[in-house]
Amino acid sequence: MTLTYIFHSGFVLETEQSILVFDYWMDPSGVMDSVLRSEKPMYVFSSHFHEDHFTKEIFEWKKQKPNITYILSKDIYKHRRASKEDADVWLAKGGTWSDDNILVYYENSRCHRFDERVSELC
Repeated sequence: MTLTYIFHSGFVLETEQSILVFDYWMDPSGVMDSVLRSEKPMYVFSSHFHEDHFTKEIFEWKKQKPNITYILSKDIYKHRRASKEDADVWLAKGGTWSDDNILVYYENSRCHRFDERVSELC
């Protein structure tokens, strides 16, 4: 298992079976170039609608890599940052989803609360 930092809150977790991308915003080091060439199925997660955790650029990856599943926080759709058809899965707090490779449980984190001007160490 390999964990690679992309930028800001973005990470790639590569397992034997799949690739998981979390909170992609920017890729100044070009990490995603090799990730998108992998034949492993890829799951893309965005935890919430803030622009530093979600960008529509992720949807362009489908042109290069058809075996992508987009698992996005429902607030992205609620704030009209993406259309209903863009994601394969929309999850709200407490929601679950699974396929043959992964099981996802969405728990709202208290560790990223800029709106309330709260800073916490998780």
